[in-house]
Amino acid sequence: MQSYEIKGSILCKCEQLYGNYDLALTHAQTEFVYLCYNDNHMMNKYMRRGIWLILIGVAFNLLGYYLMEEDLFKYGWAMITGTVAFGLGFLFILYSLIRKMDRRALLNERAADTEENETSPKS
Repeated sequence: MQSYEIKGSILCKCEQLYGNYDLALTHAQTEFVYLCYNDNHMMNKYMRRGIWLILIGVAFNLLGYYLMEEDLFKYGWAMITGTVAFGLGFLFILYSLIRKMDRRALLNERAADTEENETSPKS
């Protein structure tokens, strides 16, 4: 298994998660840790919106189940709203992770291009 080096506070987060021993993480585990514990911003606006929408969706679905058991009100609207909110929240979270990976790949590509331009001989 090949180990990958993790920089700065991300390594500290890994040590908090996995204990104080030598970390030999796979590439997929490294990507996951980087996405979850990024130095700059742990959550962007899409991640926050997604989490709130998931919580609202769960709350509306619980309200719908309560109304269904008690026969107090038409429960369908609460359950439909909860399901739509939960689905949108899931999509927002997925979108935020895709944006984060795409941004990181773009930054790595730009850094490689800059390094290539600096090392090439000028004519």
